[in-house]
Amino acid sequence: MRSWYLPGVILIGLSSFAGCGGTETDPSSAAPSAASPTHSSPSADANDETPSSSESASTTAPPRRGPVSLGTNDSNGSSAAADATAVSESLSTENIMQALKPLQILMGSWEGKTRRMIGGFSAVDEPKWVWDLLTDKKRPALVMTSDKSPYFNRLRLSFDTSTGKFQLTSEHKDEGTREFVGEFVAPVEDVSVDDDTKPQRTFQLQFTQTAPADAKELWRITFNQQRNDRYLVQLERKRGSSDFFQFDVVASQRQGTSFALSDTDYGERTCIVSGGLGTSTVSFMGKTYYVCCSGCDAAFKEDPQRWIAKVLADAEKK
Repeated sequence: MRSWYLPGVILIGLSSFAGCGGTETDPSSAAPSAASPTHSSPSADANDETPSSSESASTTAPPRRGPVSLGTNDSNGSSAAADATAVSESLSTENIMQALKPLQILMGSWEGKTRRMIGGFSAVDEPKWVWDLLTDKKRPALVMTSDKSPYFNRLRLSFDTSTGKFQLTSEHKDEGTREFVGEFVAPVEDVSVDDDTKPQRTFQLQFTQTAPADAKELWRITFNQQRNDRYLVQLERKRGSSDFFQFDVVASQRQGTSFALSDTDYGERTCIVSGGLGTSTVSFMGKTYYVCCSGCDAAFKEDPQRWIAKVLADAEKK
């Protein structure tokens, strides 16, 4: 049995884009295929009064009525323009989070081993994925950290709405920083595996290095999600005009128990920020809410009213 889920946002440039949760969620969305959110730029109230200089000099002249200009010299216009910009940025942030939602299956802590023998044994990796909504507020991301990985101490995975491509930045104390751009080479699917009644998330998301431009070798990284609790990181590299060749694979197994994949069965335990499965709580004005990770915890505490308002607005749409 296969089930497909496509999020309700159109993101430019995604052709086969399918498929947060504190641990696992059903981000089965991927890049979207339903209608994008629409937004109308704020306009001035037709009843606003904007008297001319000659009118203001006369106490008897009737007030002049008309639309308020959005020019830089008009304080009301500047405010409206600023509001429009803020709304636009908010919509962009929501679109990015929606594009990343299929990848929330990565959330949580994992145990990984490389197939390449390093120092006479298979190196152990302990990656942990969380949301990061504060480092760059205009571009939320899923962030992986690992002190033991031979390849990445930190990965930052986000999405560019202008190109419809995923973005990945890797950092390592020895390897330095690398920039990548990526897309799905196998779409997100939720499939039945063996006799397991719970849908299992599968996809392949491939990234190709783009920077630094003077790199002597380029890497290619493919995230191969095989089940809700298992994924591979396939590592390839090339030099000059040669083809990419695989030099290692890191197999990761989820620590602890795998959580349900559905986006609809979390009830009151739904993360107020990401929509995934809440694993801890936060409070505001005497009311308790769930969050799925430390990143969502930090984002909520910085601006709780934003996330509460969003949940209320979403509820009104249903």
